[in-house]
Amino acid sequence: KDAFLLIHQAQTSSDVPERAKEMIGRYSPEDTIGQLVPILVKGQEAGEFREGDPRRLLFLYLSALTGLMLQEVPGQPDYWRNESGLLMGILLR
Repeated sequence: KDAFLLIHQAQTSSDVPERAKEMIGRYSPEDTIGQLVPILVKGQEAGEFREGDPRRLLFLYLSALTGLMLQEVPGQPDYWRNESGLLMGILLR
């Protein structure tokens, strides 16, 4: 979570050194999705993941996971980790 928040801050803040922005800019969400697509497609072919556009499914899953990471639930540290399994319903059959 902390690494994600740091990267998000570096991508969106105007006070980040240009060199840091360049380094972070090498890794885009599209790159991450592109690396995961073959895994999802293989799971679809095996009948483990739901049918549909793998890029769209991954985008929805990662967007929801990102939203959970940003949540601060009082008295429940790492709430997002506990709920990430439920999110697998976006991908699983």
